[in-house]
Amino acid sequence: MFCFGCFALVKRLAEKFNDVRRSLLTYLLSVNPTDEEQRRLYEAAKIIQSFYRRYKDKKEQQARQQLKEIEAAILIQSYYRRYKQVNGCPMMYNVFPVLYCVLFSLAPDKVTCVLSFIVH
Repeated sequence: MFCFGCFALVKRLAEKFNDVRRSLLTYLLSVNPTDEEQRRLYEAAKIIQSFYRRYKDKKEQQARQQLKEIEAAILIQSYYRRYKQVNGCPMMYNVFPVLYCVLFSLAPDKVTCVLSFIVH
């Protein structure tokens, strides 16, 4: 159920708020800062802008550094993959029979037969 007394109260508060807002805006627009205040505001704005620019530059530099690291990792990975294709991976052939035995519960002599079939 709607309360008409509440509506009237809200309406009066809104009007009061608008009156205060209007008077505050007119006061702020009519205030003329002195030369000293203007100078201090200008200096404060310069300091804030310089800190923001440094912050922004630092973020951009970090992004560039991350991009360089990603590109380097991709290059290293591609060279390593090419090396594996050309030279094979002898370490993998030493580890693979043991893993195959463990995974498939085979005897080592059967794994050797399976590996010779896979490799050749």
